[in-house]
Amino acid sequence: MTNYTIIQNETITSYLSDKGFRLYSLLQSMCYAEKISCYPSQAYLACALRCSVRTIQRALTELRDNKLITVCRRGSTSNLYTLVRKKINNAVDRLKRAVKGKGEVDSNTLKDKDALKQGSNSKVHNMHNQKNYYNYKKSNTFNDYTQRQYDFNKLEQALLGTQGVTEFSDLLLE
Repeated sequence: MTNYTIIQNETITSYLSDKGFRLYSLLQSMCYAEKISCYPSQAYLACALRCSVRTIQRALTELRDNKLITVCRRGSTSNLYTLVRKKINNAVDRLKRAVKGKGEVDSNTLKDKDALKQGSNSKVHNMHNQKNYYNYKKSNTFNDYTQRQYDFNKLEQALLGTQGVTEFSDLLLE
């Protein structure tokens, strides 16, 4: 299923403005799967939400003040926006899997525990611990079927109408 974003009920019923909620929903849709951060430009966000860049800046300030996102400068191109709740939820899920699974705790799980102790007020963002999605190769299963073998003489006759073909399987080679 595609083209949907799951939003927590407490975010929907919070006291965010309409633009703040729409911006948070857009940022959340850009952070799909296990991603916890994205880096669109403010001009792109303004174009996507059909408003001015200044409105986007006000909405970002509102989201930052409500501790829903953290903003980290990336030079002169765009900011890095990290969704705090998604980061905490991912850390909790990894801790649950570690406790439920082997019972062993690895270094990432210990880092997750430290991040949970710091809470959502922590503005520390360590980019080295995130997965590198640029180098990740996704397996393509679009064309993993076996190729059909056609009898091209029968196919040509069927297309020209010189021979009546009643079924598709008559065109395949035996």
